Amino acid sequence: MSFQKNLDHWSLYAPKEAVLLPYVDEKGLKLIEGKLKGEKGFYEPFKKLDEPQVPVILIYGVGLGESYSLLADWLKKDANHKIIYFEEDPRVIKHLLKSKLGSSLIQDPQVELHYISSFDDKEGAFENTYWSMVGKKFMVVAHPSYLEWYPSRFEEFQNKIFHESAIKNSLVEEYLQLSVPFFRNFYANLNELPKAIRGDKFFDQFKGIPAIITGAGPSLEKQIPRLKDLKSEAILFSGGSSLNALLHKEVKPDFAAAIDPNSLQIERLKDSQREAIPFIYRTRLHFEAAKLIKGKRIYVPGAGGYDLPNFFEEKFGIEAPFIDEGFNVVNFLIQVATLMGCNPIILVGVDLAFTNQKTYASGVVSSKEKEDFQAEDFAHIIREDYQGNKVATQWKWLAEAEWIARFQKEHPDTTLINATEGGLKIEGIEHLSFNEVKEKYFKQHPELKKTIEKHLNQSPSFSQKKIDEAREELKTSLNKSIEYLKILLEDGVKRSKRFTNAAPQISLIEQELLDEPAYSYILDLFNSVYARMQSKDHLDLKLRKVKGATLEKEKLKLQNKRVQFLINVSEVNLKLLDWAKGI
Repeated sequence: MSFQKNLDHWSLYAPKEAVLLPYVDEKGLKLIEGKLKGEKGFYEPFKKLDEPQVPVILIYGVGLGESYSLLADWLKKDANHKIIYFEEDPRVIKHLLKSKLGSSLIQDPQVELHYISSFDDKEGAFENTYWSMVGKKFMVVAHPSYLEWYPSRFEEFQNKIFHESAIKNSLVEEYLQLSVPFFRNFYANLNELPKAIRGDKFFDQFKGIPAIITGAGPSLEKQIPRLKDLKSEAILFSGGSSLNALLHKEVKPDFAAAIDPNSLQIERLKDSQREAIPFIYRTRLHFEAAKLIKGKRIYVPGAGGYDLPNFFEEKFGIEAPFIDEGFNVVNFLIQVATLMGCNPIILVGVDLAFTNQKTYASGVVSSKEKEDFQAEDFAHIIREDYQGNKVATQWKWLAEAEWIARFQKEHPDTTLINATEGGLKIEGIEHLSFNEVKEKYFKQHPELKKTIEKHLNQSPSFSQKKIDEAREELKTSLNKSIEYLKILLEDGVKRSKRFTNAAPQISLIEQELLDEPAYSYILDLFNSVYARMQSKDHLDLKLRKVKGATLEKEKLKLQNKRVQFLINVSEVNLKLLDWAKGI
């Protein structure tokens, strides 16, 4: 089969790369024929393929396509089996597409071949792969030659795939389950909102004042005595479960914060609410935990991954910048402290590693949590601490560290300092001891406590009347959206059974739906996620070369599934709105 025909087929899912490939110079490409045959190091992992729950194999390095020959029988066993290759050398891909084996590989609808120029790829091959693998088990292996030549590259590749796919799985699973926990917490927390003050009123009010943000890492224990001596030199923020560790040693922060929607927050807030501490939160916080807050409630606009808060905030006249929650409450507080004008921002207890084989500082978790925690099967990754020593960490902590490093790059006017004594090195962040930070940046701010108190005494800005009016407007819009969606579904079902053109009013109905607030602030997100989920089905139709009326009917079936999904999302929101108003 000709190179051009293979190139045309590859362009179905790699259009930009296919345009550039003919111009790649193959000079300097070294070929090692037959390297894979009998390679124990490559074939051993595939013994697991007898398990029916491993339908996808990701292979780092395509080589000459030898692994495709080894796995041909496995592919034929099940139409859902899939191989996805990732190759960093375009010369290898060009050579492969000229070969007979390459023709079989690239034309196989159960195989994908992706060129990756960087592991930082956000929207290309990696992103598409994560979406195609949601909810599926997979294995990651390397061509043996690549494993021999680039062991550290493969480790980085493997870590990226496992971590990013876990995040994607978690998010998509939440959306596909209609995000009941988020909407339940959000609507229930509206009941407590009249007690809250606006967090955006604190923005730009503490310019040039240092902020200390505590994580709950093991190193926090030895630094708590230093925090205890603080008076007016800095603002002390306590993130999540680190509050328990501070209060355990009788250290009272200026601000505490929690944003997690999980039920563990209930126990942690029970333990920490002995003191009335000003509490920064968002309405995605578990609603039963939010009820336990004794101190001033400081509402920070937005919610990670959802647009619904914007609907209510517009009714309250809140115009705030986007606030990225990152991956944990420390990431969130870095953003909040920056918006408040604090500088520098000093991290303490942010180990992001198993410091001395421990995960948390004393006083952070209950005995029950410890049992659950010890039962987890952690996959350790070895990295360096700030002194060059080896430390064990995890994918999720690496992601949190990368977020901090990226935030520093994007905010060069804000100085981030890691004063954590131990733990993972965070690239691009200066590491200083607490004493060095104190000497270099601390000075007395006599009016600091009064300024904080002044802003805490602002009047609550969320009237019950406005909340109720917004709820009713949203309910009305959800009901209208359901009506429109049912009309679209009925039309789609008819057309999928006997292919005809859409009824004339369908375009008008679609526009009416798009104009509904419920669509803009709730359904649009779910529509995008579901459409992205279905992209693999559309690609499959392309690869199988389905055409004509059959193609249109298959597309309509996919559309109908998406419309039914949006109906389900709307109905769940209506039920939760009614439930929350009654609790």
